[in-house]
Amino acid sequence: MKVEYYPDDAEVVSGSCLQGYQEASYDQLVKLFGEPNSYGDGDKVHTEWVINFEVYDEDWEDTETHTATIYDWKEDDDAARRVPMYNWHIGGFTKEAAYMVSDLIIDDKKGTKNSFYNFSRRV
Repeated sequence: MKVEYYPDDAEVVSGSCLQGYQEASYDQLVKLFGEPNSYGDGDKVHTEWVINFEVYDEDWEDTETHTATIYDWKEDDDAARRVPMYNWHIGGFTKEAAYMVSDLIIDDKKGTKNSFYNFSRRV
């Protein structure tokens, strides 16, 4: 399945909810998704990415968009940026959003493309 992904700081994520977790380093997330879209409110979230995944059908004519958020949750400070690994929260409107984030991170860790999705980053 062909999937393009890109950060989107204008995407409305109100109403999204926790869909899963994925362990990764802050540096790995920056490598995959760029700098965070926001550094949160300092109350419940200190670091957050908002990522859109455009899923294409076989002929590249129709798409389906899944929005994912990757964030730390209710930490005392921004420690998630400084530790070697952190179990990030993955939010979104669908479980597919969490699956795509997890598959992309796991593929990056292994240095392979074994996931169900064929990812490419839109620049």
